[in-house]
Amino acid sequence: MRLQLIAMALVASSAPAIAQAQASVRTGASLYEERRGPLNARAFTTNLDGRARVSERVELALHHEADVITAASVAVVDSPADLDAITSATRMNDVRQRVGANVAWEGDSVTVRGGYNYGSERDYRSHAVQASIERRFRDVPLTLNVSGSVASDRVCDVAGNGDLDPLDRERLPNAEGCFSSDERRSAPIRSQGAELALTYLARRDVAMQLVTSVQRSQGLLSSPYREVWLGPFAAAEHHPSTRVRASAALGVRVALPRLAGTLRTQLRAYRDSWGINAGSGEVGYQQRLPKGLRLDLRFRVYRQSGAAFYSDDYAQAPRGQYFTGDRELSPMRNTLGGLALYWTVPGIDDQSPVDSLRLALAFTLARPVFSDFQLGTGSYPNGFWSVSTFSMEVGF
Repeated sequence: MRLQLIAMALVASSAPAIAQAQASVRTGASLYEERRGPLNARAFTTNLDGRARVSERVELALHHEADVITAASVAVVDSPADLDAITSATRMNDVRQRVGANVAWEGDSVTVRGGYNYGSERDYRSHAVQASIERRFRDVPLTLNVSGSVASDRVCDVAGNGDLDPLDRERLPNAEGCFSSDERRSAPIRSQGAELALTYLARRDVAMQLVTSVQRSQGLLSSPYREVWLGPFAAAEHHPSTRVRASAALGVRVALPRLAGTLRTQLRAYRDSWGINAGSGEVGYQQRLPKGLRLDLRFRVYRQSGAAFYSDDYAQAPRGQYFTGDRELSPMRNTLGGLALYWTVPGIDDQSPVDSLRLALAFTLARPVFSDFQLGTGSYPNGFWSVSTFSMEVGF
């Protein structure tokens, strides 16, 4: 799913950006690996962020991110017994680029932010605009943040599919010719989102945050590369053209001065118009160590139902006009654990142009289980996925 999990600024941001510096640069790299037998995947990501305070109240930020992706893709889901969908999986290679700019104006009690992001892949183009306003109240320890976003994307598909009945549409065999060939079409996707966050300092050592969000997407929301076996024939995956998502998250963060640590918890609920209900619970702990070191630990469990139109075998159990081979729309559960080590380098010389330096190492390991997702007569390998990250931030 393209929808990102809500990032709770108070609860989940264990390593805030260097705030005192007039300018800062952050660079990092991460490696995502999905080990699932023949269906493994890998993505190497690099990012570069720069921030500068151009005046007393205005800050400008620039961002660049690049992904190099290689993955195995199943072309036909629920194929007949004489076609092994796993061993016949095809490889996909792509490079994704994303650039963005953001500006923030900070007043005595109000901060206004706005930004634009552009992303490109061989088969995808994305334009997104976002804005937010943060209000800090003086009489009560409360912060209110309201944000919104609008995205206009284009996804590659087989030319002519848009004029055909769903049962007659063909899958996209590869990304060759996307956005340049008459044999390909450019299908639109429009998205609008809004988020409301309330942060309340209940006591000096206890902070709470409530985040609610809603998003509406319209367009080609199914994978153009996937076919689903419907019995006597297969057809390109067909999802509803509109999806509405809503979520709510409640987080609590408690400082433990005697232990020099911080405990945090989060509960999140999710529901969408496709019939998926999901919930997650997370607990984390951050420990301050000598010499500028911090250790962060987290553990999360997640569970969801399947989409209303999901079926493990549409030839035997059709579910109306829609059909999907997307594992993310099947019932699933996921267990995740992670650790991170942050080091703020002490003792920087006052004569140095560098005001501060911080390094970070992080590792996350997750075990997803797709209990009702199978490929034809073969079981689906659940496997593991992991993310390894290194980053460095320099303040001037």
